[in-house]
Amino acid sequence: MVEVYKVKESRTKRAVKCLGMCWAGAIVAIPFPIVHLVLVPGLFLGGVAGAIIISGQESIVLGGESTCPTCSANLEIVRGSNKWPLTDMCAKCQSMVTIEKTESTA
Repeated sequence: MVEVYKVKESRTKRAVKCLGMCWAGAIVAIPFPIVHLVLVPGLFLGGVAGAIIISGQESIVLGGESTCPTCSANLEIVRGSNKWPLTDMCAKCQSMVTIEKTESTA
């Protein structure tokens, strides 16, 4: 079973959090010689780009669990964007698993 989350307020919070973390990293990088020439503008622009990408997501998959079709082990589905079909790797047998959306996960 996969849990999907669709709330605009949380999307805005995630976007602001990404922007704040990147900009805080840019401020921390200012005193470091040479490296700050790349890190400060990179983190500044990366924060803006990340916030735009996150705010454009309508929903995300919070995660879930299933059974690996190859080895029958428990398969943890990780958090990610809501683009179906999902692909994940089994932690036990290292096989790639494609996860299809069904009516119960809609």
